[in-house]
Amino acid sequence: MAPALSKSGDTGETAIIGDDEHDTRTKKQKMTEKIQFSALCWCIFLAGWNDGTTGPLLPRIQEVYHVGFIIVSLIFIFACLGFISGALANVHLTDRLGFGKTIILGSVCQIIAYTLQSPAPPFPVFVMAFTINGFGVALQDAQANGFVASLQHNGETKMGLLHAAYGAGALIAPLISTQFAQLQCWSFHYLVSLDAKR
Repeated sequence: MAPALSKSGDTGETAIIGDDEHDTRTKKQKMTEKIQFSALCWCIFLAGWNDGTTGPLLPRIQEVYHVGFIIVSLIFIFACLGFISGALANVHLTDRLGFGKTIILGSVCQIIAYTLQSPAPPFPVFVMAFTINGFGVALQDAQANGFVASLQHNGETKMGLLHAAYGAGALIAPLISTQFAQLQCWSFHYLVSLDAKR
């Protein structure tokens, strides 16, 4: 909600009335909103982390699985299919399960995907894990954006911070995954992602 303008009767000066003057929430409600918003920022940070991870690991994935550029690109195609499926299923799942259960379902999907990817399974299983992961990220992304968009106090600022959290995750992840790409146990990077997801 944008600040309102108020005109003073005597001086004719215009003053801006902030959201704080119209905020009727209790301290507990404000604290609960901060905790919820922080949890959503962490969730979206991990979505950025997830998206920033794959690029630095691609040469290692190609080397381990003996696949070329065309075959390794299946990772992106299947991740996209998972994301589109999650986006389409989001409305139905939200109606049936509600916000909380839907965002937890998205998190569980990511945990399953990282669990499948961490031991470097056969390539088809590895690629299918990206579909599960994409589905989960889509659910969490939609739920987080919908929640923050519905906030009545500083929603625009919080939406900006939410998306900055995504950018921070996408910025930091390549620094970590590049180090794992040089190791024999490169797929253990997904254990780091799994641990961050818990």
